[in-house]
Amino acid sequence: MTYFSNLKLYKWEIPFFMAYVLYIGSNILKTTVMGFDTDSLLFKGIIVACLSLLMLKEFLKQEFGSRAFFAVILIGAMMYIIHLSKSFTVATFLIFIFCARDIDYKKIAAVTMWLTIAECSLIILMSKVGMITNYVMDEESTRPREFLGYLYALFPAAYLFNIIALHMYIKKDKMNWFWIAGYWAANIWIYKKTDARLSFCFICILLVSIMTIKIVKKYKKCRYKAVLLGNVMGFGVIFSYVIVAISSLIILIKYDHHIPILAKINKIFANRLAYGHISYEKYGIKLLGQQIPWYGNGIDYSEQAYQGEKLYVDNLYLQFLQQYGIILAVLVLILVTVAMYRFFVKRDYYMLFILLIIAGHAMIDDMVQHIWINTFLIPIGQVLIKDTEVFARQRLGGNDLCTVKQTQ
Repeated sequence: MTYFSNLKLYKWEIPFFMAYVLYIGSNILKTTVMGFDTDSLLFKGIIVACLSLLMLKEFLKQEFGSRAFFAVILIGAMMYIIHLSKSFTVATFLIFIFCARDIDYKKIAAVTMWLTIAECSLIILMSKVGMITNYVMDEESTRPREFLGYLYALFPAAYLFNIIALHMYIKKDKMNWFWIAGYWAANIWIYKKTDARLSFCFICILLVSIMTIKIVKKYKKCRYKAVLLGNVMGFGVIFSYVIVAISSLIILIKYDHHIPILAKINKIFANRLAYGHISYEKYGIKLLGQQIPWYGNGIDYSEQAYQGEKLYVDNLYLQFLQQYGIILAVLVLILVTVAMYRFFVKRDYYMLFILLIIAGHAMIDDMVQHIWINTFLIPIGQVLIKDTEVFARQRLGGNDLCTVKQTQ
């Protein structure tokens, strides 16, 4: 298949992909009713196996430049801060991002795309035929929400968004119309079953963008830069995460239901503004983060819904700031902005465009902080860790969304 035409693995890449498939597959499974807790002996055993395979990969490659050495120190410091809030899983995927620094991202994207399609399709199918529980929330209401075998109704849409984004990056404007039609059908079906309205809208934006690029590429014989027209928009895209983070934090912190426009936005965003404001008022923001007992509308592994007072922050920017603290939040924003600048210089506009949509998606979905739901965290790490010489060579390549045919 064309997706795997370039999937020729070097000997030192095999341990990485063995660990990666095990890690991504187990974490997708962990979000289903068949999953297991991160404190379980099984999950800890999986993490140990993954780390052992990653160590083998580094031993076989035996390449450790100055940037990689600096990255180890930085990641070590980040893992320590994360460890303070007991986020063992988050700390682990930083190691995966580091070990993926010298692997072609298209290989990772192809493996992730097909693994996610296969595993998620199987889970949903099993839930619909009754092999596993398909929990239904508010079954007697006018808006029942099926979980489709997952612990939370938003997981199926989140995985679909990642699949489509990966497919878009792999195929660029050459994605087959058959796949596009299939993604539209899947998006509409998942929306009807789960009522994941906002995720549905972001997937629609992604699909409309793919269709627009295909049509413009076919009929317009000009060179253009789509979302990056001129220095002003380029500046906006590079600093998009900073802009979205600051603006959304201001709205959440200053939220007042007595202001009509904010009350309407809160209703559109399914009470997310109110929950964010309550969380800020209740827990505040600390320098090194804190453990916060957030509870949402999901179920646990015993398939029981939480019966107490619900409070959950879906805005990733506020959640990250409260959970991990000011130091790590500012550091991550700086690193992501540097990565966006480097993608801009490389003219990797597909990557920039997808990351721009994810920046907006993060306002209503905190799950994009996990690589099994948002695999585009990996190229951010890659573009930051790669040696300067490698980056300088890549600057000359270019990756426009549309290119002009050269006339002789």
